[in-house]
Amino acid sequence: MNLTDGTFARDTDPAPRHARCPVRSLGSASRQRAAGGSALVSPYRPRFSAEENAGPTPPADTCQDVRACVVDPYRWEPLRRFSAGHSRRGAVAEVNRSSRERYAGRRLAQAYGVEGSYDRVVAILGAADQLVGWCGLGRRHLCEESVPLPPGAYIYAIATDGAHRGMRVRYEGLTMRPGSAVMLAALRQIELDWRGEMPYVWARVKSDNGPSHRMFDRHGFLNFPHPVLEWVRVRPAGLPPV
Repeated sequence: MNLTDGTFARDTDPAPRHARCPVRSLGSASRQRAAGGSALVSPYRPRFSAEENAGPTPPADTCQDVRACVVDPYRWEPLRRFSAGHSRRGAVAEVNRSSRERYAGRRLAQAYGVEGSYDRVVAILGAADQLVGWCGLGRRHLCEESVPLPPGAYIYAIATDGAHRGMRVRYEGLTMRPGSAVMLAALRQIELDWRGEMPYVWARVKSDNGPSHRMFDRHGFLNFPHPVLEWVRVRPAGLPPV
């Protein structure tokens, strides 16, 4: 997964096999049994509340109201037109291509290695239903080796429209960065889909991508170093969506 400035990401490669599952570095407390089976849990709590994630309120004329919804990506026109920027290389190009692939109907298992039929695309829409950002969710085991964990919620892509980068939006009464609105909406959707039992949520991020790691920090994700210049970011089960 590549993330740049906390605004977009795409993961196209299957997760490499871990010689040692990073979950185990949390210790025995990380594998307490939760309702419905084992889950990654921890006494860790997010560094900020949703209100603190929002930050200072900008002038009213620079902040637009947005709303969240779950969309069917297949042939959804805003996804075809979505652009995280104009670069033809790197993460911008990859996430733009991911948007087109989901629009065209590419299967999750084929593109991102997810498991089962769980497939959610959470969109943040602004004025006139303009697509401000989106997050792609699947279900995937954190490790390929045998560990007592069920599949968790897997963020395979999170993206903000390039035209909204550096702006602020107002989501459910809170003023925040567009990327934080996308993440918050995605976490709330995961909690709803798991019927109130928040699972562990994870993603893969390049180790040298400081701004993206700080965004994941703000939303309660823990760090696990990865041997291939990537880090596994894990949000323990049971944390409220903030």
